[in-house]
Amino acid sequence: MNHSALNVFQDKRLVGELRVDGDCWQFAYDDVWLRAEIFAPGLSPQLAKRKQPFVDTGASKPVQDFFENMLPDGSMRTLIAEVSGQQDSLGLLTRMGHDLPGSLSLQSQDRHPAQPQSTQRLSVGAFPNMRHFSRLLETSGVIPGNQPKLSADLHGTVISTLDAQQASRLIIKAGSSGQQGISEPVLNEWYCTRLAKQIGFDTSFFEVSRLFGGSMIIRRFDRMRVNGSVDRLPVINGCQALGISQSQAFEAMTAKSLYELSTQTSQPNKVLRRLFAWVCYNTIIGNSDLALNDLSFSMSVDEQRSTKLELMPIYDLSSELSSPTLPAKASLFRGLDLKSITFDQVIDIADDMNYNTEAAYVDFEAILHSTRDSLQGMEALLKKEITQVRTYESIRMGEAELGYLRSVGRSIEQQIDRLIG
Repeated sequence: MNHSALNVFQDKRLVGELRVDGDCWQFAYDDVWLRAEIFAPGLSPQLAKRKQPFVDTGASKPVQDFFENMLPDGSMRTLIAEVSGQQDSLGLLTRMGHDLPGSLSLQSQDRHPAQPQSTQRLSVGAFPNMRHFSRLLETSGVIPGNQPKLSADLHGTVISTLDAQQASRLIIKAGSSGQQGISEPVLNEWYCTRLAKQIGFDTSFFEVSRLFGGSMIIRRFDRMRVNGSVDRLPVINGCQALGISQSQAFEAMTAKSLYELSTQTSQPNKVLRRLFAWVCYNTIIGNSDLALNDLSFSMSVDEQRSTKLELMPIYDLSSELSSPTLPAKASLFRGLDLKSITFDQVIDIADDMNYNTEAAYVDFEAILHSTRDSLQGMEALLKKEITQVRTYESIRMGEAELGYLRSVGRSIEQQIDRLIG
């Protein structure tokens, strides 16, 4: 596609125009929106409100980087491209831009608005495994990441496919095909996320279902239901906040980047402490896939009309401690293996983040002990929760599933013992 123009909406209000000519992406704010929405945030701190358009150059591509950060990557990008018939980024945004992360949506100027579609209830009986997953991507919006994900709607306690005129309220993160019961990736993330919540981290709300052979049903924190309709909230990820391309998410995951993110918030010291705690927890569970786009921030405008970020709930928490070696991909860890990283090396990261090392020592030690204490009651807690699923069919865990969860817990406990020394 050599030329295209898309209208960009911020929660149903026209905010500007995205125009692509060949390899040149540009974005211009709508004059009416600039005059009327003085206390609405711009697209991001890097694409702050102004009359002049933002135009990408060969060396700097802030517009393309911002919008491509909304797209999936890896195997999920390949799957969506096959289903939609669109290989390039602009084609995917044009085809699926009705439901993007955060407050934005896109509509081609060459097409008529999407017509209301009949939605389909998603039930375990109708869609029991991953073979049915790809057929539903036609109705899905865009969700970043490389895991199988589907956006969906929620009506009371009924989950349904998405109407193209509506904003999704749920993300369905499916497991892997070919497994009996709930798949191990789903169990792993469920365990690590629930453990994080148990020790005091702010996490997204989720439940577990046998849909698609095991999946996590996640309530979106970038959506809010108001008077019967769903509002889209201005939320961006860490890459978008700093103007970094999706392909650099691991490399740009540095102590300096975390510090810079904290300075853009209304409470820099508090947020810096939360970011260090996030690093500590991911070290404890052995999450080597830590990247800058694993952080999300809401945006607001203060009395001086400056954009401020607020750290949102944490997500994408999984343990890989069962692997023989675990070299961390993020530059933050400087190539260290998470299975051999030491307590002092984690404190060194705090120093690199400009976080007080004495406070870091106390915080990391407290997180280690709190995590170990919480591990003791995890099995009973998960058994109780899985039989009280409110959104979906109540399910029971078999011995194989319980055995896997116990192995995840034991690996984390061994990591804690090693770090404490």
